Amino acid sequence: MDLHSLDEWVNTFAQIDNVTEINIDNTIKNKSTQTIRKFLNPKEMVGMFRQFADIVFTEDVVKNLPKAKYIDIEIDGTPEHKAIQDSISSTIKSASTQEMLKFYGKLMAMADVAAVDLRMLAGADSDVNPFKDYSMDELEFEDSKINTMCQKVYDEYTASKKIKGTQIIFCDKGSGSGKVYSFNLHKDIARKLQEKGIPKDEIVIIKNQSDAQLEELYKKVN
Repeated sequence: MDLHSLDEWVNTFAQIDNVTEINIDNTIKNKSTQTIRKFLNPKEMVGMFRQFADIVFTEDVVKNLPKAKYIDIEIDGTPEHKAIQDSISSTIKSASTQEMLKFYGKLMAMADVAAVDLRMLAGADSDVNPFKDYSMDELEFEDSKINTMCQKVYDEYTASKKIKGTQIIFCDKGSGSGKVYSFNLHKDIARKLQEKGIPKDEIVIIKNQSDAQLEELYKKVN
């Protein structure tokens, strides 16, 4: 197959769609963006790749690699979660096209943070937020996703204490820097883990550390 440019490759092996994107401030961009939706002719594409590349699998490089154990944890939603779903559905159904351009980004931003922790909505000044007049305590639930996670982390901390096990928590929401949803969930998690018995000096929030600080942290972990 004779391909000499990226455009030729894309036209042969990819499906391009126009999509609407959201700005960082949750407004919709004026122009749609072209993106690769899916790949086409995968067998031919892989065949071309193998003409000039060596295929190396993980087991070819690392022997006796431990297998990860994945645990799915299901948590029941609350009436408050249902209220958010209903609010989003009713707004979408009743809004005109022009109104949707105004509300879509706000609705998705609200749903995004509510799925992590409802306290993110407390006091958040958004005209689509049904809980902006609620307090943190009113949206704190014993079996919430964050509280369940903190308990699991503490249980694992206790179980792996003899080998000084290390755990990593990924949470890309709640860093405290949001303009609307500014609750600092990262500090809240650290506080709850300390209350359960994990020493403060064994908890690190990765944010704006220098290369030297990160290198020192890696040494402690290893």
